[in-house]
Amino acid sequence: MQRLLRLAVEDDPVEIYLFSNVPDAVVELKTSSFDLIITDLMLPGESGIGLINRFCAHPSLRGQAELVVLSAGITPQQTAELKLLGVNGFLLKPVSMARLRQLLLHGFSVPIEPGPIKTDPVHVFFEGNQTLFDQFAAHCAIQFEVDCKQGDDAESLGDLSGIYTIAHSLSAALEMLGEKEMATQCRTLMRLTKEAGQSSHALQAWRELSKSLQGLYKGLRLKALQ
Repeated sequence: MQRLLRLAVEDDPVEIYLFSNVPDAVVELKTSSFDLIITDLMLPGESGIGLINRFCAHPSLRGQAELVVLSAGITPQQTAELKLLGVNGFLLKPVSMARLRQLLLHGFSVPIEPGPIKTDPVHVFFEGNQTLFDQFAAHCAIQFEVDCKQGDDAESLGDLSGIYTIAHSLSAALEMLGEKEMATQCRTLMRLTKEAGQSSHALQAWRELSKSLQGLYKGLRLKALQ
């Protein structure tokens, strides 16, 4: 997602700073001002909620920046609570290139114009840019192998929280690749990890997803080599 953000506006007059965790972002926020801050909710270590709470406690960190939350799923109650904490808007993963460019160039002041309904992921998410789609797919092939290993380790330990985190990150990427069935598997798996008495079903669901994911990333790698 960070790479997609940068590529979305690489030819536009926008300067982007990317951070993988809250502490690194805070170091920069203490000395620089920004027009827009986008944060995911699920982050390694301190969560996006933690960053938002920091803004409430220390408004100077945020300054005059518009604050946007990026998430693969958020309830109406969470939306209302985050708005009370000063969040200006929300992006639902998977997010298209067109939506990213509109946000990064204009904020939420200019609504995005609806276009014709399309189903091809290259057009839906990458504005018809096949090269960018192929780059994204090649990057996913590498990351998916890591995800499989981490998920299999979590499954062997019965770590449902770890499996949820991996399924959460996978769902948007799979949707952007056009793998709707596997993205649905991820969402089902996320639900099972949260439901009481469903742990054995969740572990089995991960094993099935892991098998499909291994086939996918091997296929993507072969395609990238051709």
